[in-house]
Amino acid sequence: MKDQQQCQGVTRREFVATGADAGTLPETGVGFGDQPQKTPSDLCVAHGPDVAKNTVAVIEALGGIGVFVRPGQVVNILPNAQGSHPGTSTDPVLVRTVVDLCKYAGAKEVRWLTWQSGK
Repeated sequence: MKDQQQCQGVTRREFVATGADAGTLPETGVGFGDQPQKTPSDLCVAHGPDVAKNTVAVIEALGGIGVFVRPGQVVNILPNAQGSHPGTSTDPVLVRTVVDLCKYAGAKEVRWLTWQSGK
């Protein structure tokens, strides 16, 4: 498979409208108007086999890690790490890349949180 290092920003409005056009969303009768409002992208997709490259591409397309992390902040990351359900967990390379980017942005501390069932 050829690496398709591509990242395309999409607004929520465009995402919903595209999903509706594709028949993936039920008809609700809610209109989006003829003139969609232009807003900054808050959804981005990157394709290719390199998880780290894709992660960096997506964060850069969203404005860079500095949009999310300021120097001196404590950052909490809660990845989906339930290993008992294959295919539903966050790739560890993605998490490691985000941690590295947070440190690069000057985060004071990066915490990896876990979900517990409260037993």
